[in-house]
Amino acid sequence: MATYTHPKLPYFAPEEQLPAPLPTFEEIVSSKDNLRYYDEFIHWRKLVRVGEHFVAKFGCPRLVKLEEGENMLLVKNNTKVRVPTVYAIYQEPYKGCVCNFIVMEYIAGDKLEIQDLMMGERLAVTMQLRAYLNELRSIPSPGYYGVPGREPIPVSEKASDAIFQRLAPPAPYYDPKAPFELFASFKEMWTFARSQFWRPSDESNVAVFTHGALRPDNIIIQPNGTICLLGWKSALFGPAYLEYVCAMPQDPEHKEDWVDMIPIFLDSYKERLSMIRNFRKEYENQEDYYYDNFYPEDEGDYGYDDSDDLGYNSYYSEDEDDSEDENDSSEHDDDSV
Repeated sequence: MATYTHPKLPYFAPEEQLPAPLPTFEEIVSSKDNLRYYDEFIHWRKLVRVGEHFVAKFGCPRLVKLEEGENMLLVKNNTKVRVPTVYAIYQEPYKGCVCNFIVMEYIAGDKLEIQDLMMGERLAVTMQLRAYLNELRSIPSPGYYGVPGREPIPVSEKASDAIFQRLAPPAPYYDPKAPFELFASFKEMWTFARSQFWRPSDESNVAVFTHGALRPDNIIIQPNGTICLLGWKSALFGPAYLEYVCAMPQDPEHKEDWVDMIPIFLDSYKERLSMIRNFRKEYENQEDYYYDNFYPEDEGDYGYDDSDDLGYNSYYSEDEDDSEDENDSSEHDDDSV
């Protein structure tokens, strides 16, 4: 089995690999060229362009994960997949806390807008995606699930539980404001669905390197037609079916073009997708009842534990916070999320 170690941090690319002098901390935090800004109480992150060559992502550790830079280095060093070159990964005190910084290459191009492509252009994008996914799967497997170089979870029922937590609505915990019977029904539903998810003899349990957030927002088409993949914070070694389930929109309405493309560049795992979608639907019906009867004026995620054993927020959502626009050539509002 292959073994991986994450790069020694702080990481700085050799000077001869830099297209220009690396931007300083002061140049990054003072940049006014905002590509994206997200701020929710103590959790915030910012993406800025610095000069002609660089983009910097920085913010609180919950929203800016150093593993994203490490994942891009792994892909860059082991495949021909086009990803932004990472020039620096480090931490610095800022705004009263220790913030994570990732400095990377600026990629000129446009986000993938499938409806604007001619049929030949769609085919070219699809074939590149297929080649990229094959390249990712060619990265030697360490035989476990998890982030390369971090604490592994051997392929087992426990690992399957971690993947289930990543895809499913979060596990409920008891809230004394609501009847215990309601919590018990939530817990029973969640536990049963989790037990059905582990299938020891399933060949798709094999650990392969997975992007984990493939969607048009994370695909840049460069002027020469080459596509570049962004948004590597969710990448990990996971089961073969994970990429397909994560790439499929939770709500496929109005995303038919993307849904039609996915089976061309990814092997389909429709049964796994169906299991998760059916469970989500059943769970959301119960959740609506819960809110309507006990929190009619609130919209928060009460009663849930939103972490999983792989270190990521639970289930894949359509939240724009999971997409990366740092290399989009279009204009962005400072308060966009």
